Order: sequence, then structure tokens, then C-alpha cells
Amino acid sequence: MSSGFALDALRIGFAILLDAAALVIWDIGTRSPVRLLADVRAGVRERRSIVRGTLRVVSGALLLTAGVAVSAPVAAQRIDLSVIECWALATGLVIEQLVGPDLRRSRH
Repeated sequence: MSSGFALDALRIGFAILLDAAALVIWDIGTRSPVRLLADVRAGVRERRSIVRGTLRVVSGALLLTAGVAVSAPVAAQRIDLSVIECWALATGLVIEQLVGPDLRRSRH
């Protein structure tokens, strides 16, 4: 195995982990759109909830951006970035479904 291929695999793996972390922070796996709207409506009335929600959105967006940045050099050499990042997001969603509920349960 060449070192370039190993580095590319590490980059894609790291991008998957960053994407999965963003999805866990956003609680994508368990929060329905109706519950999300109810949480936003309730949060508007409470300053602490607004701050916490804003921090979650920003930190998740930063993690997703970092995932794209990590996988971008691979895309420049191999295939299109959108294909790599779509697969990284899909894999991150699977990881979130597998470990997200346990992570959220351990926080509470």
C-alpha cells in the first residue's frame, strides 16, 4: 500500500468522524422535525436555550466545514469532492445512528 493511499484513507476516515460528531451534536438521529420546531419555539422564550442552541449549530457547522477541508485534498487528486463528502456524511449518519443514542444517554 502506498503512503499516498494510506494518507487519503486517513483523511476520509477523519472527515467521516468529524461529520459524525457534527450529527451527534445536532441530535439528527432522534429529533423529529416537529420536535425541533417545538424546541425552537420553547427556546425563543429562554435566553439560555437560545445560546445553547446557537452554540450547537455553530459547532456542528464548524465540524462539517472541517470535514470538507480534510477531505478536499483527496477530492482534488482522485474524484469529485461532492461524491466524497456525500459518502462521508452518509457514513457519519450511520455512525450517529449506532453510537449517538448511547452518547446522549451518558450525558444525562
